[in-house]
Amino acid sequence: MNRRSINWVCLWLFALISVSYAEESSYYLIGNSLTWDTVPSKLDGDVQWHVDCGKSLPYIFANPDMPCVKSSTLWPNALKEKQYDFISVQSHYGATLAEDVATISKWVQMQDQAVFIIHTGWPKHEFRVEEWNSADATGKMQHSLAYINKLLESLKAKFPGREFRRTYAMDLVNQVAEDIANESAPFENVEDLYRDAIHMKVDSARYLMHNAMRRALGQKPSNAGWENLDPGLKSYFDNLLSELPATANSEASFQPAIRNYIEQSVLPKMEHLPKDRHQILDQAVAAMRQRLPGAVQLTFICTHNSRRSQFAHVWADVAAKWYGISQVQSFSGGTETTACNPRTVAALERAGFDVKQAGPIDNPNYEVSYLNVPGNLVLSSKVYDCAANPQTGFVALMCCADASEKCPVVQGASSRIPLHYVDPKAFDGTDQEVSAYDQRCLQIAQEMFYIMQQLSKPKT
Repeated sequence: MNRRSINWVCLWLFALISVSYAEESSYYLIGNSLTWDTVPSKLDGDVQWHVDCGKSLPYIFANPDMPCVKSSTLWPNALKEKQYDFISVQSHYGATLAEDVATISKWVQMQDQAVFIIHTGWPKHEFRVEEWNSADATGKMQHSLAYINKLLESLKAKFPGREFRRTYAMDLVNQVAEDIANESAPFENVEDLYRDAIHMKVDSARYLMHNAMRRALGQKPSNAGWENLDPGLKSYFDNLLSELPATANSEASFQPAIRNYIEQSVLPKMEHLPKDRHQILDQAVAAMRQRLPGAVQLTFICTHNSRRSQFAHVWADVAAKWYGISQVQSFSGGTETTACNPRTVAALERAGFDVKQAGPIDNPNYEVSYLNVPGNLVLSSKVYDCAANPQTGFVALMCCADASEKCPVVQGASSRIPLHYVDPKAFDGTDQEVSAYDQRCLQIAQEMFYIMQQLSKPKT
């Protein structure tokens, strides 16, 4: 068999596997024409919908018989006859917070295993600024962070243990407006996204909203139906999408405690890293990008593989999964072996990780989990060139100056990047111990998320 035939066989097998995976998940979308603007028919897998134009969720619940989209599967039949994996519900004008919570709650109770996605929709362009900036979450629905966040907060409090996500559709519209103001968008006015007062343009902005929905559902991006979209505009939209929080990926979802830490502590300050750190981190991104599309193996190196390199090992793994970069594999090691410090472990636990100790007393193994599926990271102190770590073609990331001095050349590494973090060990046994470890844990988390966010963007 020649090389071209082998390539076609591989592509056929990949397509077959992808289709098989998609068919394993089922999706149901409830909303109005702003849900229809996400183009549900082009989603992967087993997909149905109930779409009634211009209507709120309470109205759709009370009046399910005549939706405007005739291909709808009426929600009373759909939700009684089948248990779905994912259900998207779209809040809209006309409902109050209490009404939205009550209505969605009834569907949550009917579908006791589904992940629920709040499709934010977006405002009429005439009222975008007013709605986005509103702090009122108690009155009538509007497309504001205050309202959507309060809706999610109320649902999570009412159904602890259930997973709720959102699409960030309205955030994308606002980001385009900000980019226009900064002269960094391929539009002159935010109205250029719209085909009328509220709906997205079919041949362009619908691509953005379709992929925002795909991202929330854990599906891979797709340009099916938008093959003729202007390449520059597509690149701009793809860049916007890559900067969204990855509320899920196609293989796993995050445990609530670690998700909250990421969303509340890591992401909000990630864009405010010092410029000198940006320069160093961008070097790491460039070195990693050279390894793509193959495996990107990272080895974080510190003297004892006890504190900083362990933080980096964990957070690089988390950030890669958050942004759906399956090629990244993280490792760590030292120039000598000691043990993963218990203070490091305690800081990870405070951040939301589930950590269990196993193995020898002098150098324990710590099993670290943060996903809702089986599979743990195992932390222990080891030398960086141990048999379990990559031996060639890896990116060496030096976490302390001492290790950099001892290893001016890292044998087998394709690149060597000096990240260098302040050692929290200096505060061991003091009143500042906990805050020092928490600060270093958070700093490294933010920087690993910055690296993976940049790596997830299309190459320019």
